[in-house]
Amino acid sequence: MERRYIFRRARPEDAGDIVRLYNSNPCFLERHLGCRAVDGTFVLQEWRQMKKEGFSTTVIADAQTGAAVGFIDCRDSEPVYLSLFLLDAALQGKGLGTELYREFEEMQRRRGRKGIRIDVVDDYEGNLVPFWKRRGFEEGEEITLEWGGKASRARVMYRDLI
Repeated sequence: MERRYIFRRARPEDAGDIVRLYNSNPCFLERHLGCRAVDGTFVLQEWRQMKKEGFSTTVIADAQTGAAVGFIDCRDSEPVYLSLFLLDAALQGKGLGTELYREFEEMQRRRGRKGIRIDVVDDYEGNLVPFWKRRGFEEGEEITLEWGGKASRARVMYRDLI
């Protein structure tokens, strides 16, 4: 079976695509960062900060065209800490997020990981807690996340991979 999407480590030249992907989701940015758009400076600062904290960015690209359709920020730990999973807004609501998450999960299983943790901002209607519950995640403690100077209420969620 031919793969439709590839997962690869982000490179400096991907910064423009990451900016495009963020900016295709202005409601996400408003809810999580308090702004409606970001720029390359923001992305490079995020990468530097995330690297200090042990996170890396993975680009999800169309296998035929090479076009970035999304990205994942995660830390290789136990459990794997999935910090951000973002798709181009034009591709959302069509099952692609589910398909790509399943592939990410299988990659973690093959690497011997036993679980995944995510922190889901839940202080707005239409949040993604139900999406993650349908993927088998269970709710944990409530926390406050700060990102870009904005504080948000969030729910820690876990999924066993065993």
